[in-house]
Formats: sequence, structure tokens, C-alpha cells
Amino acid sequence: MKASPLNELKGLGFELSGRFLLDRKKVKTELRAHARERGVYAFVVGESIRYLGETADNLKERAVQYSKPGPSQTTNLRVHRLMKKEIRGPGAACEIWFLSDQILEKGRLYLDLGRTRLVGTPDRSAVKRTLIARWDPNWNRR
Repeated sequence: MKASPLNELKGLGFELSGRFLLDRKKVKTELRAHARERGVYAFVVGESIRYLGETADNLKERAVQYSKPGPSQTTNLRVHRLMKKEIRGPGAACEIWFLSDQILEKGRLYLDLGRTRLVGTPDRSAVKRTLIARWDPNWNRR
């Protein structure tokens, strides 16, 4: 039986770090872990991975850019709009899963995704690109 993308994400070392909620029609960010860390993040609604990204700054700053995008931030505006459509119902949320650079730097990551293998200490961009190719999240631009 094939593992779900969310279970694969967990198996790679991603941890639930927070969520986006709708509060009076505004997207609100709640982070409870990894706020000051750099790495790769995934936005998950239900069991579905909707978006994969990376942050060279820290997760908190990057998450705020999605909840309050500036007028010139086209990717943030697009993801913000898509997120608002998904999290309208009561109790609905978009979870933020995170893989810290600290895990990547320790070389604890082993990705074997068919034809693509990343072993050792891949950088966050390589991890993000590989996972986007694997799962094809519908909020990532094609």
C-alpha cells in the first residue's frame, strides 16, 4: 500500500509547525514551532499538500508574507487568494509543515523518489524542487 503524500512528508522529518485560519475574513497565522528557522515548508489542507516553498529568512516572516501579502508579491497574493477559498468553513485551516535546515545540515535526509535520489546534505532548493516534482501541489505554479 502506497503511503499518502502527508505520511511521506512526515516520514521525511517535516513537523507540524502551525496553521493559517480565517478570522473575520482575514488570514491569520498561528505558529507554535520553528518560527525563527530556515527550511522547506508545505501548506496542507486536510490530507492534501497544496503548496511547497522554502525560506532563507525564517518561517515566521515568510508565513506573514502569505497572510498579509504586499501589492507586488504576486506569488504571495496568488497563494493567499487560494488559501482563503480553502479555509472558509468552520474549523477549517491550512496547516504549515516544516523541515528545518538544521535537519538538512545534519545530513539526515534521504529521498528516494523513483528516478530522483537526494542523499546526504541537499540544499533546501533541491529538496523543494524534488518534492514539487513528486507531488505536483496544485498551488505551485506550473
